Amino acid sequence: MLRLPAIRPALLLRATAAPRTVLSLSTSRVGLTSTALLRSAQFHYSASPSFQTSNASRSTSSSSNSSSNNNSNKTNSNAPPKLSLLKRISLFTSFSFYSVVVLSGVGLLGLVIYYFVSELLLPTSDVQLFNKTFSIIKKDPECQRLIGTKMQAHGETNESGTNNKWARTRPLASKRGMDRYGREHVWLQFHIEGELLEPGTDALVRMEMIRDPHGSNAFEYRYLVLELPNHPRVYLIDSTPNPAVKAKSSGFLGVKWGKKDENNDN
Repeated sequence: MLRLPAIRPALLLRATAAPRTVLSLSTSRVGLTSTALLRSAQFHYSASPSFQTSNASRSTSSSSNSSSNNNSNKTNSNAPPKLSLLKRISLFTSFSFYSVVVLSGVGLLGLVIYYFVSELLLPTSDVQLFNKTFSIIKKDPECQRLIGTKMQAHGETNESGTNNKWARTRPLASKRGMDRYGREHVWLQFHIEGELLEPGTDALVRMEMIRDPHGSNAFEYRYLVLELPNHPRVYLIDSTPNPAVKAKSSGFLGVKWGKKDENNDN
């Protein structure tokens, strides 16, 4: 017959250690079964953390390997590709060509700006001197009487001497030079039309200006003349020095040497 005190340890062991423990009828078997279950439970609880640690270390090493591989792939992808020699030569040639084009454009732009300022905006340019001269002619009463009040000035006419609607856009005939004294001379010539002139004819304006660097350093008129067809010249400004008249030489010691002029003797 079974004893109640022998059954209680088995029941306790079933409740705490293993849920599927079979009840033993003998006390010895109950003791052996409980001992084996305790050992298996201890082995299970002692072995499972080590397995988990090894698995965690393996997962950590694998993740570190994968991250290192990813980093190496990223560095390889970010690295610039190696170019061949032919590709480098073509890139250098194209860069040099575009650099030359850009520099040429900048130089050409600077040259255009220089000529625009020097030929149009400066007070000493031909255009400004032309405007100054034309304003003097328009205000002169003698010119108004000969040409009229409605004057139009333009550059040189064509080879046939006739004008057209593009006459005002023709360039002015101008010339600049230096004399032996270091003075700058400007010669300017243009044409003027008016209602009092005959159709197909115009008046010619000639002028010369001098700039003395040792004086006022400004252009001053040497002469300004208006030439009309079938009319004598009209000098608006004339500052040309009159040539000195040489006195007749009476010869050495008052005696004329050489061959005598027969006409004067007669």
